[in-house]
Amino acid sequence: MAEALLRGDVVAAWVANPLALVVAALVAGRAVGWTVELVRDPHGLPRRWLPASWHRHWFAAFVVISCLYVLVRNLLPLS
Repeated sequence: MAEALLRGDVVAAWVANPLALVVAALVAGRAVGWTVELVRDPHGLPRRWLPASWHRHWFAAFVVISCLYVLVRNLLPLS
């Protein structure tokens, strides 16, 4: 996937691993948000971008989605 992204081939990266591509895009977006917050107000209090319930359950949701993805991808081949 990384090689395809370095070549600029997003379709090949998607075919290689769509879940990792989506997670990478979300992490990159969040990193941009943190950078914007830091540049605008370096001494200010951080704001919450997500509801409190999301902060409590994000890891469990990620684990469940990842496990389901692995099972579906390996047990039900699309090609």
